[in-house]
Order: sequence, then C-alpha cells, then structure tokens
Amino acid sequence: MNFLKIKVEVDAEQLTQRKRIVTGNNSGFMKGKCLKRRFANKKENDETENQGDLYNIEDELRNLCEEYNNQLKSSAYFEIVEAKGKYLSLYSMIKDNYSINSIYNDLFQKLDLQPHNIKTDEVTFREFEDKVNFHRKSDLFESFGIDSLRCHNDNYIEKIIDYSQNTNIIDDENNYIGRKNLLNELKRIYSSPAKNKFYGHPVHYFINTDDYESSLESCESLIKALYQQKRINSKRFCVVNFEDEIREDLIESLYRIGCGGAIIIDATSYISDDDKGHFKRGNYLKLAGVCKLINKYKNKVLSLLCFPNNNEQVKNEFLSCLEKMAMVDLSENIVSYSQACDYLKILAKINKTRFKKSLIADLETAGVPLTPKSLKELFTAWYEHDLRQSVFPQYKDIQTIKYSEENKVDSAINELNDLIGLSKAKQLINRIINYNKIQKLISERCSSGTHCSMHMVFSGNPGSAKTTVARLFAKIMKEKGILSTGVFIEAGRSDLIGKYVGHTAPLVKSKFAAAKGGVLFIDEAYSLLDDRKGCYGDEAINTIVQEMENNRDDIIVIFAGYKDEMKSFIERNPGLQSRISHQVEFEDYSTEELCEIAKYIAKKSNYSFTDEAFDKLNIIFDKAKNTLNFGNGRFARNIFEKAKMLQADRLSLQTLDKITDNDLFLLTAEDIEMPSSISNEDKHIGFALA
Repeated sequence: MNFLKIKVEVDAEQLTQRKRIVTGNNSGFMKGKCLKRRFANKKENDETENQGDLYNIEDELRNLCEEYNNQLKSSAYFEIVEAKGKYLSLYSMIKDNYSINSIYNDLFQKLDLQPHNIKTDEVTFREFEDKVNFHRKSDLFESFGIDSLRCHNDNYIEKIIDYSQNTNIIDDENNYIGRKNLLNELKRIYSSPAKNKFYGHPVHYFINTDDYESSLESCESLIKALYQQKRINSKRFCVVNFEDEIREDLIESLYRIGCGGAIIIDATSYISDDDKGHFKRGNYLKLAGVCKLINKYKNKVLSLLCFPNNNEQVKNEFLSCLEKMAMVDLSENIVSYSQACDYLKILAKINKTRFKKSLIADLETAGVPLTPKSLKELFTAWYEHDLRQSVFPQYKDIQTIKYSEENKVDSAINELNDLIGLSKAKQLINRIINYNKIQKLISERCSSGTHCSMHMVFSGNPGSAKTTVARLFAKIMKEKGILSTGVFIEAGRSDLIGKYVGHTAPLVKSKFAAAKGGVLFIDEAYSLLDDRKGCYGDEAINTIVQEMENNRDDIIVIFAGYKDEMKSFIERNPGLQSRISHQVEFEDYSTEELCEIAKYIAKKSNYSFTDEAFDKLNIIFDKAKNTLNFGNGRFARNIFEKAKMLQADRLSLQTLDKITDNDLFLLTAEDIEMPSSISNEDKHIGFALA
C-alpha cells in the first residue's frame, strides 16, 4: 500500500472559474448530498436566503473527491488538504495492485482539472493519518483493514529511506568493515541489471547483532540497493520490536500496508521470563503467528529479522517456523587487526578528530573481540578520555563511573546452577570465582595479587554435559571479569592437525588466537594421539603445551573425553600433565536426575508431561542407565524428541479444529516409547528344557 503526498500544478484561472454563487435550486457543483452536507446545520429556508454566499473552492473539490472515493470502494482514497494559487495539495492511500497513473487520470477528470505538473512523494502512515479528516479515520481505516495501526502506534517505527537515483550504495568498502556478509550481498544485488517491474522476493534476510543502530544501518543500505534495482517499489519501511506486548493483528496490518516494501522484525533486545532466551508457551504461539504472517506475505513484503548475537535460542525458534523460506545471513563478523585500525580511522574522520597513536594503544590492550560494536565502544571511550585530556585539561582528573561487579546479574552462573546434578563441576567453578575475588582484593590492597593457571580436564561418558558446562564456564569467567572476552572455541583433531608437514603448528596457533580472552575446548583430546611417536599428533600436542604457557593469563584450555582415554592422554606428555590444574569427573546421571532433565528440556520448549508419562520415563531411564554406551542427558533429549513425533502422529488422527493449545504442548504416556535398544536387553537366546 502506498501513502503519498501529491502536489499538482494547474492554471490559476481553472480554480478561479470554479467559484459559484450558491442558490437554492442552482448551486453549480453543489448538488444532492454535497449540498446537504454543506448546510447540514442550517434550515432549508436559510439555504435559499443566502444566495449571495461565495462558495469555497476547496470545499467543492473535497466534495467531488469524496464522490470519487466512494466509487473506488476501498481500493484507494484521496483527500484534498489545500487549494492555493495555482497549486492543489492532496494526500492519498492506494493499494499496491492499482495503477497510480490510471487513478490520477480518473481523479482529475472527476475534478474537471487539467494538471500541468504532478509531484509525488512517499510519506509514512502516521503523516497520512495526521492529514485525514478526523471524523472519517475510524471508518476509513477499518474499510482498508488497518484500524489496529491507530490503536498501537507506539509498537512500531516508520521510516522513509533517504534515496536519490545517483546514490552509490557501495561507495567505499571500508564502510562495511565487520559487515562482509552485507557487502557480498550488495554486490550480488548489483550483479544483474535492474528489473523493469516488481516480481517478488527470492530471499529474505536475518542479522545476528547486539548493536541495534548497526543492524538498522545495514538494513537501510540493503533496502536502498533493492529499491534502486526495483526489487522493492516502496521507500517506506517499518521496524517492529518483538516483545511480550506485541499484537498479531498489528503485525498483519503492517504487512498489509507494507506490500512492495520491507519490514524489520527486531528481536535483539528480547528477554524471556527465564533470562535464557526460551519462549513461554504463549510467546511461542505469538512467534508462530508472526512467522505465519511472514510466510503469507513473503512474495509481497521483504522481511529482515534481527536477533541477539549470543542467543541462538531466539534465532532458532524463529527459523524453525520459517523452514520453507530462503534466508540470507547478514550477520556481522569479527575483523582482523588491520581492518580494526582502518575502522577506527573512519570513526575518527566521522567525528572530525585527529587519529592518534593512543587509540591504537587502547586497541592493543583492550582484549575485546574485534566487532563493529566493540570498536565503536572503544573509540567512544578513547574520544571522551582524549576530550578531557587534550581539549579540556581542567577535567583530566575526573574519572568515569564504574559499575560494581557485585551488582551485576550473573545470568550464566544462574543457568549453571539450574542444571541438574554436576555437583563437582559447580563446586570447582565456585572455587575459581572465590579465588579470583580474593586475589583481586589482595591486588587492590597490596598490589601483589597472583594469577594461577586454570587449564583443566573434563572426563566422563557421552551426554554428561561436559560441553554445556564448558560453554557456560566461558560466559561466567567473562561476567566475573576473569576473562576479557568469554569467547568459546571448540576444536577437534581435524581442526588442529594439518594434512602436510608444517601445517599443524599454524592451525593450533590460529585456534589459540581465536580463543584469546576465552576458553579453548578440545573435545576427544585423545584423538590427537597417533600409533607411534613423532607424528603430526605429537606436533599438535607440543604446540598446544607451548601456547598454553604463552597464553596462560588470558586463555583457559579444557580437554574433554572419556575417563580412561583422557588419563592415557595426559600421561603421554609430562609437560601437558604439569600444566593441568584441575580434573573434573562428570558422573552418570541417576534415574531421578534423568527424569528432571527430561522435564527441564521439555519446559524449555514449552512442553509438559502427564503424570503417567513421567512414570513411564522413570521406568525407561532406570533400565537405560545400565546399558552399554548409555547417552545420559543426550538419551533424555532423544526420548523427548521422539515423544514429540509420536504426539504429532496421535494428534493428526483427531479433528484439527478441536485440538486445544494445551493439547499441542502436552505429552502423554502414549507418546513415550521404550527404545528398542532397551527392550532387546530383556530378550534371551537359548533353549528351554522340558
């Protein structure tokens, strides 16, 4: 739908000649209903007495315009706001499947005007709403199916892109540092000639970022390029903040008026009730409803979805509901050191300040991941400090406010404590936190605090949460200020051992570089061992030992795998053994713990079990934990996933209209199946004696 501001140039004589003297039976253009509306508050005899009243040309044109609107029957709407001199100003609302030129011709024919010049500008719905006759708004917007936009106009933002035909979107590739995916997509858009009409949208987009301004800037660049290539035909776009209060009818109205344009669904600041990115059942249904609308309008409206950078759950919940849509990833990426320097120079130029070596020094000591957001924050801090030091030296001793670590909400440590079991791992992590807290206090009072190595081994059977704990451990160390970035890098044999001589050491060093300020998690570390000494595996282990020592203050290495195999691995290299400070054994879960894990996994997806289903789970887990290669928590997850499939089979046999929301998320005993690997344990092969 198009909202337009129209300025029409006509001959001044045309407007002058349209003035009429109102009479009782001969009122020129004032006839029928128009006459009745004009003098609704007067008596009939007053109308005939005031034969000398000069009729206002604007009123006459508005009446004719209203007659034309009635003919259009909610396919378009025009309202004249001013007729002054030789110019006529109008606002219009036109559905996207109607020819604007054809409607213009019919309108001016109805008004009996010959336009010489028509200037049209696209406007937002809000500007159009402000100009429409107040008494007509409710009926008008209801007839177009967009009345909810008036009731909830605080839940969305409208913008018109700043565009000219000569706009060069890719004017300088340095402006896209950290946004390589966006730059590549812009090049792809311009790789083919502009189309002569709008065909639809071959793809839609998603962006992972914590920087709202950066994501909006990326979206605007994309929308400009697509408009220039005629892949969208509207310069207006909407930004909707996905939050608890968002209404599905509002989203649908925005998609209705967004045909030919774009809508940005911003979930970057979405926080669920449990602070883990998990949706409650009501919010999940709301999300599913929004995704249904995205699918419904996918050929008419371009959708751009923005997700928080460190919450894959929110992103996955959306994408799981959009399986049949083609999505392009425009997420930001970590940049190289040289690119970071170039980006800081650009920021200095934008802020009209001299680029100084002290900014590079801050970059080298910052220890932050090199993303556009972190570099902007680094530049802002440097700029404000330099302002106090160089421009206003009288404020050089004023320090910035620092928020106390004690007041921070530790979401990662809370998430760890919510996990079932894992008492040894939780105890160790709490000890590390307490140790560093005291060392920090010692350092503040005596300037002699020490730092101990925290490299460790996680040993245990599959599915015992080794990777989950390691990932949370990285976040906790970042939250507590023990590690600078809290980045989590996972690696295996294929990531650390090269195919040729001389390739292994650089691979290992690159993983340590990526894990700087965080945790390097080496899963199934014993796979690095070769049958004989002196092979590539030994080279990898020796390089790991060297890098562990070189980065002992800013990287924690965690080796993980089976208990016995890990013991052999550590004993293989004495240098490695001496650098391991902690060994944590992850024990198998008990039957009660497995039941709680199943309940926890189900709750994250808004599902629940009946009492009978829970009793059946208890029986299955009690038998399963004694079988060979038992999968612990992974086994519990597989049972849950299989139960969802069996539930779907059960519900599909019912009348779909009679299935309630509660039915959709309730798992019964019928949905819980005894795995064949367990049921076969009860079968015995042999002979029966008579």
